[in-house]
Amino acid sequence: MNTMILGVFLLGLSLVKNLINISFNELLSLLSRVFEALYGHEHDYQEMAQTIFWLECHGHSGINKLIEKLPELEAVKNIYLPSPNITKEVITVDCCGGSLFTNAHLICDLAFSEAENYGTSKVFIINAKDPYAIIGYLGSACNNSLSSYLVTDKISAFISPRSQYPTIYSNTSCKKIQLTCAKNHNLIDMSHIANLEPKLDVIKQKSFYEIALKNGLSISTLNFKKLNLIADRILVPSTDASRLGAGE
Repeated sequence: MNTMILGVFLLGLSLVKNLINISFNELLSLLSRVFEALYGHEHDYQEMAQTIFWLECHGHSGINKLIEKLPELEAVKNIYLPSPNITKEVITVDCCGGSLFTNAHLICDLAFSEAENYGTSKVFIINAKDPYAIIGYLGSACNNSLSSYLVTDKISAFISPRSQYPTIYSNTSCKKIQLTCAKNHNLIDMSHIANLEPKLDVIKQKSFYEIALKNGLSISTLNFKKLNLIADRILVPSTDASRLGAGE
């Protein structure tokens, strides 16, 4: 029995050693530097960072999702989207096989703008990966006047105006990534989730956030090192001070 207790204790100690606890500010700063290193100032790297940050702070494993995508994100430097196809009924955005971790904010802002102007908007997103990123941006954006509804082949999510906590459902039958925004939620077709119980509700996400805000976030030490290796690639502006010791 004593041997078993000791084994459990050592296992727990090992797990603790493999984790690092960081504050919200530290994580957001690190993520901002990661995306700045990847894409520079030509793109809104802070919005990309905010998307991952929101996912991590609300129990959606944002860091693990980012780490899984890093090889692909590092390989693809051209993340510009072609112009969307806009008709009276629907907007179609072709992501050309890219990840929505880099462009979710642009697509959501387009949907927001159309809905603000016309009362409702519907966006079909094609040839895109990582639709979960849209949940991260919808949560962080906390739009004051619009309801938003995301449907994918695996999950769907609804978020009310002035909320940063979407209600998330699973097992949808939709084969497209579709984002609908409206000033009146009754204008949104949510038949996909009519008889479904939430996979993740507002209470659980809010509770995770409040605990993490108080105690900090625990992330893998290995993942922390991987992110810092990328963040450290940011070029230092060329000044007299930065050139000291260069070439030694």
